[in-house]
Amino acid sequence: MLFKSSDLLWVKNVKRDNGTDWAYYENSTEQRFKLNFSRTQIKQANLVKPGELILLFQKVDKVAGVSPRTYLTHLVTPIDYSEATENTLLTHDFKWEREVAVIAKASLDKKIFTQANNLSFFKPNWGKVCSISLLSENKSIEEIQNEVWRLFNGQFNNSVLTAIDIDEGEKLNLDSEISFLEGKEREAFRKHVWRERSPAIINICKKRAMEKGNLHCECCDFDFNHFYGSIGFSFIECHHRLPIANGGERKTRIEDLALVCANCHRMLHRKKDDGKYHTIESLKLIISKD
Repeated sequence: MLFKSSDLLWVKNVKRDNGTDWAYYENSTEQRFKLNFSRTQIKQANLVKPGELILLFQKVDKVAGVSPRTYLTHLVTPIDYSEATENTLLTHDFKWEREVAVIAKASLDKKIFTQANNLSFFKPNWGKVCSISLLSENKSIEEIQNEVWRLFNGQFNNSVLTAIDIDEGEKLNLDSEISFLEGKEREAFRKHVWRERSPAIINICKKRAMEKGNLHCECCDFDFNHFYGSIGFSFIECHHRLPIANGGERKTRIEDLALVCANCHRMLHRKKDDGKYHTIESLKLIISKD
């Protein structure tokens, strides 16, 4: 699995036909679909980055044979950095869409729900993308993430690599050489061109480092988990040794990436007097002299 419980950062309420049907259970929603938002929900919708998971929940109270309650139905992530765009063909108020990949989807035969004293869905009940922390005042974010992850156990999308446009031949095999296509040009809603990054290979890079017990900055050796405790668990930034903005579309390997803290990452992207950028090695040398 490319994703882990700590990737679960957001929660959103969805609804279909005023609770008379299940949302996003139509045909062709197994791998990806267009997640809908109203105009007032656009700002929050655009905050979510690829690789960050959204828990979707819905109150179904008018379906024959289904007990009226709030159900947890999907874990999804945006497939790219594009902002929500308006679909003028839609006749309802939720015309703005972001395409998402399905990381987990609860079977209607094995519905997922929880009790209010465990996880409460009252606060994030207005359709906006909200922080996962709103689900409990008594639990830490990590506890909430682990609880939701446990509830979806056995219902994860085993072909998630297909959902996020990764070749079937590049499934997660940490003992073999892995590379992912990055740098493909896409035109964002604001009409500027950016270079697409693959969240999948970044997640794999972090996973490898965590398995080896060395998830720390490769420049200054800073360890977020050691310094901040549980809030810093699994957190670190990923730097492309060859800037993704240069060179166009290409295959990126694990070896092309470096895990760095936010401060060092900024310094790596700041030009020197000669107009060039520091490498991991040259920045590490500067730090070691201080």
